[in-house]
Amino acid sequence: MEKRSTPTEFDIRAKERLNYLISKYCNGSQQELANRTGVGKASISQYVNGKNVPSNLTAIQICKPFRINPAWLMGFDAPMSLTESTGNTSSSPILTTDEEALIGKYRDLNDEGKEKLNGYAEDLIDSGKYIKSDKAGMVEEKERTIK
Repeated sequence: MEKRSTPTEFDIRAKERLNYLISKYCNGSQQELANRTGVGKASISQYVNGKNVPSNLTAIQICKPFRINPAWLMGFDAPMSLTESTGNTSSSPILTTDEEALIGKYRDLNDEGKEKLNGYAEDLIDSGKYIKSDKAGMVEEKERTIK
């Protein structure tokens, strides 16, 4: 898309939001965003530098792997995540790079390997030692229910 002579409020927000997406979900790497979305690194660089703005179709392509609302990326007053816009707040819609890598490894396993990995994850959780502090109460409640 051609750049307008004077950036609009939406252009400025789109640039800021794309930079936020890159820093938060792509380890600050434009190349990682390019790899994850299929949008060329040169195009991403132009968007980040404010020389161009993504088209609607490109915004959709950028947002899809992160389950982000393209309207939010384009600078509109819209919720960032697609789950917020649909009212589904059951879980975080965006996977970190580590989570995506783990899922990729899981998918490479056969059924027996997947079963072993799931058992190992349950053992780690049940031990209580490796649980995030915000989840610890849920595990303690689960243990009381089981007993």
